Amino acid sequence: MFSPTFTFFTVAALAFAPNVASSFTPPTGARTIRPMANQSMCLTADTIARGAAVGIGICDNDYRSTQIWNFGQYNSTDPYEGGWNIMMGNMCLDVTGDNHQQGTHLQLWDCLNDEAQAWFPSDGGQ
Repeated sequence: MFSPTFTFFTVAALAFAPNVASSFTPPTGARTIRPMANQSMCLTADTIARGAAVGIGICDNDYRSTQIWNFGQYNSTDPYEGGWNIMMGNMCLDVTGDNHQQGTHLQLWDCLNDEAQAWFPSDGGQ
C-alpha cells in the first residue's frame, strides 16, 4: 500500500535544477505530488504513455494511476550532480524538448537518465 499524499514540492519548486548536489533522500513508495497552496490538486498525467502531458489536476480520491508517482535516484556520472527521477510506471517526468526555460511543459517520457529528468526539492521543501 502506498502513502497517499506527498507535499514536498510547491508548484514553483517543481523545476529543473542542473549541477546541484542533493543531500535529500527521495521518499519511498508510491505518492501523489500536491501543490502546498492547494492540497486538493495533484500532479497528473493525461495517460501513462510516451509524450503524455503532465499538469495539475483535481486529486481523485481513488488515487488513479495517472496521479501516482515513485521516486528514484538519478544516476549521473558527474559526482557533483544528484537528484531524483520522478516516475510513473516505467516512464519519467521529463522537461519537454530538453528546454529548461520557465513555462516549459512537462511530459512523461522513457527514462533516459539525463538532466531533463533530474529533479530536486527547493530550499522550501520539507
